[in-house]
Amino acid sequence: MNKPTVAKLAEIIEKRYPKTLALEWDGVGLTTNNSQIEVTKILLTIDVTPEVVSQAITESAQLLISHHPLILDEEESSDIQEKRIELKMLLEENNIALYCIHTNADIAEGGVNDAFAAKLGLIKVTRFGQEQMGRIGELNENMNLETFVNLLRHNLPKTKGAIQVSGNLESEISKVAVCGGSGSSLLAEVRQTDADVFVTADLKHHAISDNKVMNGPALILISHWASEWLWLPELKKQLESDFSQSNFDVNILISEIVTDSWDFSVATKS
Repeated sequence: MNKPTVAKLAEIIEKRYPKTLALEWDGVGLTTNNSQIEVTKILLTIDVTPEVVSQAITESAQLLISHHPLILDEEESSDIQEKRIELKMLLEENNIALYCIHTNADIAEGGVNDAFAAKLGLIKVTRFGQEQMGRIGELNENMNLETFVNLLRHNLPKTKGAIQVSGNLESEISKVAVCGGSGSSLLAEVRQTDADVFVTADLKHHAISDNKVMNGPALILISHWASEWLWLPELKKQLESDFSQSNFDVNILISEIVTDSWDFSVATKS
């Protein structure tokens, strides 16, 4: 078995997740300046946080693959940008490369949103939305909204945040639309489909209120991190298969560190 470089593995990754699929504003691909490092171990994560970087160092990984970019705009000047640059430098000092697969993974076949739909057991799945980012499919059997929420709760990785629902809990659900991460930009397009419920993250108050006025589908607001983490086990399988075809023996780990931003939640009920 040969030891591949970061650059060689990036070529293989980009066949499955082309950078050309990413939205114009996105920052996908190699973030660090060390493409010639030889790789024997990879760590997969959604977010690049100090805790995840520490894990990569402890695990002696040479490549950290993230979903969210560490640095979106190289020209940004802010206090948080300074922290991002410090993390990038820490990775480089420890001979760890950082590679990001973001909106190209949201859009691509077999990516974030296909993994999300598959985890919910959706069938007859199709794409929707201007960027073909969203997925819509059918449940194997109809159920009411409350039952579906419980199904969702059991299939998502655990976080401290709450699952929030806008809709009649007794309404019947047969068609489900999903978008991992922030799906508010798809709301108008969801209303053009026959989806009974839309599951996503980061919806704002006015968007949810307007959806009610428009008699849109039920909305379920979940953890941004959790909705996207579901893809990592699938990504691991994909990369193991792709790398083995090139005779590369690389150990791939998935970070179990919960990088969801909420630390505590309290439910209130009228």
